[in-house]
Amino acid sequence: MDLTLGNEWVLFLIIFIVLLVIFLVVAWEFRRSKTGTRKMELENEREKLEILKKDMAAKIHPFTKLSVEQLTSLRTLESENESLEVNNYAKEKLVETRLRKLENLVKGAKLDRMLKRIDDEEKKLM
Repeated sequence: MDLTLGNEWVLFLIIFIVLLVIFLVVAWEFRRSKTGTRKMELENEREKLEILKKDMAAKIHPFTKLSVEQLTSLRTLESENESLEVNNYAKEKLVETRLRKLENLVKGAKLDRMLKRIDDEEKKLM
């Protein structure tokens, strides 16, 4: 009886060790795959950052070097253009609202004339 019980324990211990090894291998592979994808994501982000850095460097240092006077004149022209665009936008909105007001006034006058005609026709019939 002792031998059978010992053999069962040995068999149980071997199965347990095999299952433990399988579990550790699966866990290790899972961790390795997660680390690999994370590494690829980080490399992708680094490449994106490098592209952005190159793009920003190209914007800061254009291929044609401009003098300080040219840069200041460009900046003043850009600011003048922005102010003109703002003024034009305000004028467009003003024109649109005044046109709507005029349309409403014309429509109101037209409706008043129609009401007056209807009143006149009703008076003639009565």
